[in-house]
Formats: sequence, structure tokens, C-alpha cells
Amino acid sequence: MSQTFKKVKIIELEERAKNLKSNITTLHNILISRSSTYIDEDYVIEHIIKIYENLRRDIVSFFKDDPTIGSISSAEDLRTSSDDFLILSSYVDQILGFLKGKKLMFEDEKRSFPIDENELNYLPQSTQQLIMEAISEFECRHSYACCCICGLAFESLVKEGCKKYGLEYNSLANGIKALKERGKIKEDLFKTLLDLEKYYRDKISAHVTSEVATDEKARLFLSALLSLGKALFSSTSDKITQ
Repeated sequence: MSQTFKKVKIIELEERAKNLKSNITTLHNILISRSSTYIDEDYVIEHIIKIYENLRRDIVSFFKDDPTIGSISSAEDLRTSSDDFLILSSYVDQILGFLKGKKLMFEDEKRSFPIDENELNYLPQSTQQLIMEAISEFECRHSYACCCICGLAFESLVKEGCKKYGLEYNSLANGIKALKERGKIKEDLFKTLLDLEKYYRDKISAHVTSEVATDEKARLFLSALLSLGKALFSSTSDKITQ
């Protein structure tokens, strides 16, 4: 499959998504304007869902080898939450965000996240592979996948850190707080980690949302995890104080 064909296909899929979003917006505006035009809302919503379903099916087929494809909600998810047009629109936004990321890949095939191998050597073995895979996803502009893997690495680092310092691990947030109270995490890093824990919990791991993981969030996640690993497991980690 040539690069030119891929670009054309992505543009075609994006145009279909934009048209669907435009139709949803138009219908929503008609309803809230109390227009005299009669609309069978249930019928229209089901029709929109079928269009969405066909679009998603074509995207899944085209990107079948892409691990981030699961970030796009299914039509069944849509049917269980389609009580208004704004929710329908948010699901189409997910598709548009996904396709935008794919277009960026052609503008700059890869981006870099420089890392010294020594930064990984002191990390627990269970975390090293996760970090490397997250970096690989980041470099291919798979920001959502990067954040997903970063979340797993985050949990692994905090669990191993609590184990190393004899602390009880009840949850990711509590583990971070326990390590901070022990003096292993400085205040500025602690605040960043709490923000990332909330982001991972609310936007990535627990619920499908309309928010698209950004390049900036993925880069921040990676940088914070490397700082956390250094604070907990480097040769100087036992000397770190609050």
C-alpha cells in the first residue's frame, strides 16, 4: 500500500467524519430552534448511528494493525449513550482526532524522545519494557497508546517503589502520597504525578471520553515517569529528601 494511497484514504475518511458531524450539528440546531419542521428524533439518531457504524468499520479495517484503533468507541457504545445530539457529536470528534493524528504522521513520519539507556538500567525490569514501548508509540505519534502504556508503567513504578521502601500499596494515588511522605518524591514532581494519576484514571483507564490524548500530554507523561524512576531507583535515590 503506497503512502499516497494512505494519505488519500485518510482524507476521504476525514471528510466523511466531517460531513457526519456537520449533519449532527444541523439537526441539533433545528431541534433547539423549535422549528416547525417535524423530525422523528429516534429515527434520525438511529440513522446517524448506522452512518457512524459504517465509518468506524471502514476505519478499523484500514487501520487493523494499529493498536490505537480501540480508542474509537463502537456503535454499541453509542447506542447506550445517545440521548442527545451533543453526545453523538463527541463520538465523531474521537474519530476526527484519531484521523488528525494519522495525517500528522505523514507530515513528520517520526518524532524523537531522546533517552540515555542509563536512565532505564536502574529501573525494575518489569518497567523497562513498558517505558520503551511507550517511547516507541510516542515516536510514531500514537499519543493515546503512549499514555495507556505510560499508565501501566506508572502503576508498576509506584508498586515497586512502595515495595522497595516497605510501604503499603493500596492504590496509585495513595502510593504516590506514601512515597512523598517518606521523602522519596519532591513537591513539584509530586504535584505533576497527582495530575497525571487523575488524567490516567479519569480519561484513559476507566472511561471512554471525547478527549484526545495530545502529544504534549504524552511527552509530559514520559518525562514524569523517567523522573519518578530516577527518584526511586537510581543510585542516589536513597539520599533524596523532600
